[in-house]
Formats: sequence, structure tokens, C-alpha cells
Amino acid sequence: MKGLMLVLALLLMASVAQGATQTAKMDVYNDHSFIGPPIVPIDPDPRNLFLNGGIDPDVDCLISRYDATSSSWIGWYIGPAPGQGTFNILLGEGYWVDYTVYGGSPPSNPTAVAYAGVLDGVPDVGGTMTDMWISLPGDQLDGIDAGGQHFISCPFNHQVGFNKVALGDGLNVQLTDGNTVRSFFDAVYGASPWLAWPLYYYNSPLASWETAGEDLCNELFVNPGRCYWVTTFKDNLAMIVPWAAGYIPPP
Repeated sequence: MKGLMLVLALLLMASVAQGATQTAKMDVYNDHSFIGPPIVPIDPDPRNLFLNGGIDPDVDCLISRYDATSSSWIGWYIGPAPGQGTFNILLGEGYWVDYTVYGGSPPSNPTAVAYAGVLDGVPDVGGTMTDMWISLPGDQLDGIDAGGQHFISCPFNHQVGFNKVALGDGLNVQLTDGNTVRSFFDAVYGASPWLAWPLYYYNSPLASWETAGEDLCNELFVNPGRCYWVTTFKDNLAMIVPWAAGYIPPP
């Protein structure tokens, strides 16, 4: 994971220097939202990203990330009484946003938080896209190799199928422990499973958790801007989300 972040940082600097940026958005609903950045933010500071992106500066807004290694939430208030920040908005991480505008828009009408970032897929100078690795460290304080809870997000500004059943071609989502690479299907259904089925995402307009991952789920894709609640059964895993699996280029 550290190696990937270093690569992304270098590509970020190169992209900014070349002016190769684009705008992406995350939908923040009145009350609770679980979201994630679909592209690498040029300015990852939560206060700058959300206030510049369209959050009302006169409304309290709590942004929280889940630290899987200690099984705890870390929050950061922005708005009229901002607190001290303790994290940046990172690609592949999911965030819980508590933004309640009393008497404001109903939950079905979100605030689209727009921000500038690196091109989708973080292409290098030759145009080659980057497959993303999302860290799934598990609870590092429980003294056992038993995984834990994670809140992650789609690392692309386009959807990626969890399995070949979703779109038919490509590697789709895989899991690795650094030695073995398993398909999403095998990591869920194979011997000594690594991953709990299903994954969950929060449907803000309906204020409910819905399922993602396999057939019979609400969604078969990793979708941009969405945060997923993932449970693992083994420490120190990574989810590999390939650029091309299920990619449909814009018209």
C-alpha cells in the first residue's frame, strides 16, 4: 500500500505540472452519507475539499474515517466550529459524512461536492492506467489473525464489476495476502474464505444498508463515489481493483 501511495503521489505531481486534471463529485445527502473519492484529490484536506466543493460553511459537518487497525472512528468537524484535522481524503477509503441541514433539502436531493483531481485511472505519460490496491489490514490490536471491518470506496470514476458474472470480461476484483491472489468469488466461496458476503453500501435516500458483490445483491459493481462496508476473516489483505474490468468509455 505504501508503494502504491508513493506512485500515486509522484503521478499526482506529474499530472498537476502538466495540467492533466479533471473534476469529480461526491453526493452528500442531508443527514448521513457514506462516500468515497473517485479520483485522487489535488487538495486532500477535508475542510478545503468539502467547503470549496459546495458544503454550506454555516452548517456543522462531521467527516469520519474508520481506522480498521484499531476498530475505531476518527472524526473531523468542518463548518462554523472546525476541529483539528487528523487525516486526508484518500483514494480507496470510505468516509461517513454527517451533514444535517434542518429545514433544508430532503435526503433525495444531495449536495454534489465537486473537486479537482488527477485523471481517472492515474495514467502515466504513456497513457497506461493504474490498477488500484486497497489495503484491508484487519484489526491489528486483537492479537489474532482474524481480519476485521473496513470502509472502502471505488478507486475509479467508472464502475468495475466484482465478478465476471457482472460484465463478462476482465480480471475484475481480486484479493491478495501478498503471496496468493484469489478471485472475488474464490475469496468469498472458496476454502478458508477471506471475505464475508455480501458487502454493504448505504442508500442515503432510503436511509438503509443494501447489498453488493454477487448475484442476488442490489449491486454487482463497485460504483464511483460509493463507500462499501467490508468484513474480512484474515489480516493484511489487499483488494485489487483493475482499471479495465467492465470499463465502458464515455460516448
